[in-house]
Amino acid sequence: RYGYDSARAGFRVQLSAIGLFPTPENVLFLSPAPTSQLLAHHQEFHQRLARSGLSSSPYYAPENWVPHCTVGMNIPNEQFYQALAFCQRAFEPMAGVFQEIGVIEYWPLKPLGTWPFSTL
Repeated sequence: RYGYDSARAGFRVQLSAIGLFPTPENVLFLSPAPTSQLLAHHQEFHQRLARSGLSSSPYYAPENWVPHCTVGMNIPNEQFYQALAFCQRAFEPMAGVFQEIGVIEYWPLKPLGTWPFSTL
């Protein structure tokens, strides 16, 4: 386990932009404002992974990570720009609370665990 305490609380986040990763997977995402609290939680999580002898994809390493919430991926090329245009028309910034962090194995999607956040 990664040592996350069950009494940990969430923190506020503002999803403030639409983005895309220009990869063959055609990924569209919402981007949270990269606050110091978000970046500190991300850094702490990777330190805990390292202490546990685990690692993640280099895409998620603190020096490479682009904070994002995936909206869609593997969008067919002929639908990608239509999906982007829809997101552009429909998007409104939104606020919320990140309450926990999760670890997944990807493809196929397999949740491995979740842990609540705390304030730092």
